[in-house]
Amino acid sequence: MTDEASGQLISYGAAFAGDLISLLVPGGGLFSKLADGYVAKRRQEAIEVCLEELSRGKEEYVEADMEPFVVILLRYSKAVADGASMKNLRILAQIIAGLKKNKALSGDLFQRWAGILEHMTRDELMLIGQGIIIEQTSGSNVQDLNKDFWNLITEKMITGGYSKEELSALGASVSRYGLLVPVSAWDGILYVPSPWLADLARLVDPTTMTNVD
Repeated sequence: MTDEASGQLISYGAAFAGDLISLLVPGGGLFSKLADGYVAKRRQEAIEVCLEELSRGKEEYVEADMEPFVVILLRYSKAVADGASMKNLRILAQIIAGLKKNKALSGDLFQRWAGILEHMTRDELMLIGQGIIIEQTSGSNVQDLNKDFWNLITEKMITGGYSKEELSALGASVSRYGLLVPVSAWDGILYVPSPWLADLARLVDPTTMTNVD
């Protein structure tokens, strides 16, 4: 879907909602103007977020980057049209910059990460961000990391106000995306990092995920 088509789809949705509200609510016809203003503001904010993240690095985009870059930006515009939050859009922009930095700029790779990250909830992102930080600050011994990972992440998240019951649900939810792997333990199910989590860690700033907006 092109950026223009995405914008038309959002405008159509806003117009439809405006027409419906105008029939239900006195003075509701004003909604269409407000919705159009919101859509324009949101698209501008998304552009600014993307430019901000892409400008952090020193990488130069060359002619060979143009084909995957166009595919990537069209997918990014779809995430905007589909209502991804600004935090999620910032993370997607970091994915673009990270792929370029790692010489792996690819429409397919971005599509994969966008499908995983664009609609993750704030709580899911918090869990993933803490997991990346733990993985980055741990040693290289995978067995030791797997043994301590869930205990460390549980400690961090409980300190942040989450309960053990919430963490069990979040772990199960995030494991559906392939970033964590459930394993059996004597006291139930715990979660260890998958190789995809290490891949993601090379592309994003985890503090973006752990910041409380």
